[in-house]
Order: sequence, then C-alpha cells, then structure tokens
Amino acid sequence: MSQGPWFELKRGVLKHVNAWRGRIVFIHINKTAGTSVERALHLRSERKTALQKREEMGRERFERAFKFAFVRNPWDKVLSHYHYRMRTNRTGLADAGLDFRTWVLKAYGERDPRWHDDPRMFMAQRLWLDDDAGRCLVDFVGRFERLEQDFGEACRRMGVQATLPHVKVTRHAPYREAYDDETRALVARVFSADLKAFGFEF
Repeated sequence: MSQGPWFELKRGVLKHVNAWRGRIVFIHINKTAGTSVERALHLRSERKTALQKREEMGRERFERAFKFAFVRNPWDKVLSHYHYRMRTNRTGLADAGLDFRTWVLKAYGERDPRWHDDPRMFMAQRLWLDDDAGRCLVDFVGRFERLEQDFGEACRRMGVQATLPHVKVTRHAPYREAYDDETRALVARVFSADLKAFGFEF
C-alpha cells in the first residue's frame, strides 16, 4: 500500500542526507531558524562553532564537507532572544519580569551572569563562523530574512529536496519599536562584526 507523496519525499530526503552524513556541517546559531533546518534535514542538534567543528572533525574532513549557517539582523535576533527566554522562563526571566530594555543592558551590556548564562548565545554571529584569524570557515551563509529562498539554495548545493517546518516560532512586534537609543547602540557594538560583514542596518 502506497504511503503517499509525503512519505516518498521524506524517504528521499533521508536517503540523500544519509548519503551526505559526515559531509554536511550546519552551524546552528541561536535564533536563526536552526532547529527548523535541523528538523528538515534530519540533522543532529548541536551548538558548536565552525572552529570547534573543524577541531572535532579534523581539518581535512572538515574541508571536504559542505558547511553552512544562517544569520539574522542583530536587533531582530536580540528581541527574539528575549521573547524566547521569557516564554521558556530561561534563567527565571519571566519570574523576574525584566522588561526588554533592562534585560538588554544587563545581559548584553553588563554581562550579568544571572542573565548572560551562556556566552555563545550572546556573541556576534561572525564568531560562530570564523577561525582565530577572522576567516569565515563556512561555504554558504544564508539570511533569516530570506529563509525559504536561501534554504532552497543550500538544499540545491547538497542535492536534496526538503521543506522547512516552523519550530520555536517567536512572535513579537517589529523590532524597531522595542529599542531606544541606548539599547540600539549597545546591540550595534556587540554585533559590530556582523554589521560590517553582512551589511545589517537598523
């Protein structure tokens, strides 16, 4: 009995991804739809920088792999980060009831360990992708702002067909409404490497 076109598509994705297993390196930067990408491609979820993956795999094997990541406008990313932590009560944020401005100043500015609990989640996206000399180690960097299009391009390069599920969707008002001059400038400083590399603007 046929199990339908979705089963065939899913089986086809698994066949291709399994063939690529060990030759795909996805750098999952937080709040850039990484969980959706991992689910779509049936990849193991992990949070390691490109440099950490190269050290883990060895330079030769790493260089042979197709390496990709997604990045996001930093001001939008930080606001999504806040709402996600409020919704999940990460570090007791919801219980404490910190407003967005206070959280940004404490977590990104002061790096207060109560809120700045995992430095990787707060660092510039380029630091996920670069080696110690500032060279980008991945082959393709997609944009969250054109997620479907760029995910399609990554799949084309891998030779797979897959559909993105929407996982951990965080809904909030337009990010520009959430910032004042101080928090806008703070995010620009923290993510200055991203602004320079990817041309993000407020």
